[in-house]
Amino acid sequence: MADSDSSDQPIKSVPNRQPNGTFGKGNIANPRGRPKRGWTWADILAKTANRVSPKSKKKYRIAIAEALLMKCLEGDVAAIREFMNRMDGLPQQFTDLTSGGQQIVGFRYEIPHGTDNPDHQTDS
Repeated sequence: MADSDSSDQPIKSVPNRQPNGTFGKGNIANPRGRPKRGWTWADILAKTANRVSPKSKKKYRIAIAEALLMKCLEGDVAAIREFMNRMDGLPQQFTDLTSGGQQIVGFRYEIPHGTDNPDHQTDS
């Protein structure tokens, strides 16, 4: 009986594939791309916010914006901060990588010579 090498056998007999199982040059297996999921939190919230409230006859997103604005007018600092962040974006944050205008140089930690240093060997 002859030895059969598994690499000589076709992997799958699927349309649009070469005998070794790979796609041929120029073959597009999924021309429309991955389907949209539609179940992310952003998708769910967008669908919900676009519905019309039966009570106010307004879209929920409009009612939420009006409620936030009313909180701002009442002086709610957290609501004002949220409103401003949504209108103008978050304030740009800067990180100072200097010390008094001088560049910070890496620090060096030295263990004093003596018995407290486990790496220090004394000549006894």
